[in-house]
Amino acid sequence: MLRKLMVITADTDNRPSVWTENLYDGQTGEILAVAQIRQGLRWGMVNDRSHQPKTLAEDAGWDDANEYINAMMADDRKQ
Repeated sequence: MLRKLMVITADTDNRPSVWTENLYDGQTGEILAVAQIRQGLRWGMVNDRSHQPKTLAEDAGWDDANEYINAMMADDRKQ
C-alpha cells in the first residue's frame, strides 16, 4: 500500500512558495519519492532501485519524481 502526502504553503493570498509531494511505502514507512517546488525552483528524487531515472539537469529530478509518484498512485487507485 502506498501513502501520498502533499504539503503546500498555507498563505491563501499568494501562490504557494513551497509545494512538496512525498510518496511512502505504507508497510515499511520508507520514502519512495519526493517532488518539491520551493520559491519557483524544482527538485525531486526517486528512491526505488528498480526505477530507471529520466532526470534532466535543468529540473533537478522534479519531472522524473513527479511522473513516478503519479504513475505509482494511479496503480494504487486501480486496486
